[in-house]
Amino acid sequence: MEFNYSQIRRQAWQQVKDNRSLIVMAAIMSVLSVIINTYCMQHLFVSLKGMMKMEASSLVQTLLLVPMEYTLYVACLRITSQRDKLPWWEVFAAYIKHPKQNWFIPVAKTLSVVLLGIVTLGIGGVIGMYALSMVYFVTDENPDKSVDEVFKDSMDLTAGYKWKIFVLDLAFMGWYALIVFLASTLEVLRLTIPSDIVLVVGLMFIHPYWNAARALMYKQLLQLKAADEAIETPCQVVSEE
Repeated sequence: MEFNYSQIRRQAWQQVKDNRSLIVMAAIMSVLSVIINTYCMQHLFVSLKGMMKMEASSLVQTLLLVPMEYTLYVACLRITSQRDKLPWWEVFAAYIKHPKQNWFIPVAKTLSVVLLGIVTLGIGGVIGMYALSMVYFVTDENPDKSVDEVFKDSMDLTAGYKWKIFVLDLAFMGWYALIVFLASTLEVLRLTIPSDIVLVVGLMFIHPYWNAARALMYKQLLQLKAADEAIETPCQVVSEE
């Protein structure tokens, strides 16, 4: 099966346009991300330099915002699956509702990728990031599964398709890079428009757009897995006979 990336992006953008709650969720996440990043840079990691300072700040942001990130992924999946939509205030309820799904599994995923990246000098972290890229979706559809089971399901789904997921991400990486470039340019030029506003406005549209595309990719991976199992089952029956 060949993935139609243009169609996936087009459907994802239409979902974002039709569901304002996704934009509101992403806006809340973006504002908090900027606040946390600014605080970390100015107060927590003053002694660190360059990339180490940025990485430490990014890790703190991720760990604090993972319930919101999980909620946004789930909201996109439910819209894609035509299930009940999540209202925007669920980003706050995520911190107290269903702690295993909203907090423990997302944090376990984040720490696993970070530690794998540290041990393998970054390469394993990238591979692990894509191997576990479907964890949030699997968790929402299988809330009773353990961490190990959820991780295994995500790795099974992405086996042989990590490169295709990366290709889908390339278009969004360009958008993220453009937003960061514009914000950095405003910071250097010291124009009247604060760079933080550019970051928030940009991320509040790009973030749910990317998540919606990932949700559509997840549904297609499920279809591929079901098709593979349908092919393998008759072969097993014949061999047993």
